[in-house]
Amino acid sequence: KLKVTTNATSYNKKFIDSISRFKDLRVVLSIDAVGKTYEYIRTYAKWKNTNANVHKMLNEGFTKKFSLTAVVTPYNIFNIIELLEWYLQLPNYKNIFFYFCDSDDLKTSISCILDEHKEQIIDLLYLNRERLKDAPVSHIIDLLTNIQFNESHYNMFVAYNKTLDNLRKTNLSDLDVRFKEYI
Repeated sequence: KLKVTTNATSYNKKFIDSISRFKDLRVVLSIDAVGKTYEYIRTYAKWKNTNANVHKMLNEGFTKKFSLTAVVTPYNIFNIIELLEWYLQLPNYKNIFFYFCDSDDLKTSISCILDEHKEQIIDLLYLNRERLKDAPVSHIIDLLTNIQFNESHYNMFVAYNKTLDNLRKTNLSDLDVRFKEYI
């Protein structure tokens, strides 16, 4: 048995050939966002390449046991709908278990997300529930509903992100104007 977790930023045929020898192989795709939000979160990674790598893995047939995990953070909160839409476009998505979780790190936890922003996303999820019915909409709504805002965590996120933006020469508010409340 082998369980491999990958962010799919690279695709190595030799590695795939090696792991595909296992009779019980499970691949966990760790994808937290799509598009420019993905590229912001995974500095220097290109969404186009990662998306292509995910499709290669799903189409190669070396295993049928895939799952998808997304860590919900302030960084991807405004990209959740797009992530769900992407999931629904994956080949055989109904056979891919999609799981959302909170960050283990308090400075990037759901508890950093302002209540008004969580409410906006929950409302959008409810509005799109029928269209996204095969995606784990209830799961993400429950997660967002059950984790309360914490001002201390929020302040840690603001300080942490300021450092990251300075180091990477990025600006979080370029992703969405609502991020101006986080910088």
